[in-house]
Amino acid sequence: MVQNLPNRTSAIVLIGTVLLAVNMYVDRAAVGQLRSSISAEFGWERDEAAYFIGAFFWAYALGQVPAAALGLRFGFKTVLTVFLVLWSGATILTGLSQSFAVLISSRVALGLAEAGAYPNANALIRGWFPERLRGRACSAVTFGGRLGWAISQFLTPILEVAFSSWRAVLIVYGVVGILLAIPFHLLAKDGSTTDSQKGAEPPDQIDTREVSSEQYSAPGAEALTFGQMLVEPNLVRASLVQFLLNFGWVFLLSDLPSYLTGELGVGKVEAGFLSSLPAWVSCVGMVAGGIITDWTSRHLGLRWGRSLPIAMSMFVCGIVSFVCPWFTHPLSFVALLSVMAIAADISNPSVWAFSQDIGGRNAGKVLGWVNMFGNFGAGLSPVAISMIQRQFGWDACFWAFSLCFVVAGVTALGMDSNRKLNRNHA
Repeated sequence: MVQNLPNRTSAIVLIGTVLLAVNMYVDRAAVGQLRSSISAEFGWERDEAAYFIGAFFWAYALGQVPAAALGLRFGFKTVLTVFLVLWSGATILTGLSQSFAVLISSRVALGLAEAGAYPNANALIRGWFPERLRGRACSAVTFGGRLGWAISQFLTPILEVAFSSWRAVLIVYGVVGILLAIPFHLLAKDGSTTDSQKGAEPPDQIDTREVSSEQYSAPGAEALTFGQMLVEPNLVRASLVQFLLNFGWVFLLSDLPSYLTGELGVGKVEAGFLSSLPAWVSCVGMVAGGIITDWTSRHLGLRWGRSLPIAMSMFVCGIVSFVCPWFTHPLSFVALLSVMAIAADISNPSVWAFSQDIGGRNAGKVLGWVNMFGNFGAGLSPVAISMIQRQFGWDACFWAFSLCFVVAGVTALGMDSNRKLNRNHA
């Protein structure tokens, strides 16, 4: 991928945003592995732990659109750097927390800060990549997120045992993030018309027909309003897809480690290894998803090239979730979930590219809006699943996931990348 990039600055931007995504998911996913230790220290029941996990996603959801707006106002690179420092500081604060209130506050802060990552990375990438390469560029960044998730799942329990402390793990992760902010801020660049005046390689030198014709960062281009996004049918469908997808998918991030130890009798370190497997293999889905959506868009057009990969991925996830209760051996159960993880992540580059296709200059805000509803689903899931599991057992939880995925697949068939939000905005 890197050798095919339009120019050197494009490569720097891509590598930098990938590393940010890795760091973001390392910090985010760590508490899934540390959940039992944190719960034991603070004397939590399952419901309290669910609220702790869910607090991040609600804050993450609510911060999406405001964070994207900040990128438009102050520059995507600048706000990404600030958010990286803030979420790293929030991770350190979690490790230092001595009360439930501070723990919840630190998770809320982490969610608000990380909310700015993907919308602004999406907008930053759009400025440096023509339409024909956006799917693969998006898949590289989301691949970084999944790589960070895998690293966190595998490394966190090892470090916890080595340090004999869950707190030390989070402090180390936070410090690494702060250090990463320095080279990112120094090397990355926003793609805007002002770059050409500074002698840099601006996006209009990449492919004037594909990028500058879309008026990237054009002065005077209108911003999307809340009302427009709320009633736009294309965004309603995309938002519902993300809500339902994340309601089922977040089990892998928040509940899988505790399910393996509590329901299947797996030890902590072994559970860390097993729960990292879906994350590792999902990286394949991220890479494949970018290639698939670029290929289908060339051969089927944007209408089906974006929506069909999402829909088919959701149907696969629905089938896998439905049969989960019959797989009780830890390795076979995790192998089945790995199929779901690959399928879910094949859809992600299509969602990113869809946001760029219909959003134009407001691509970051569009992705932020869609992600907001996705994280409403992720925030609701731990609490809802705790209630369903207590009343009806785990089988009902997996069947609820299955229903969500199937409805998401049907809804995705209605997403249309040819329908721009507003020609004045694109």
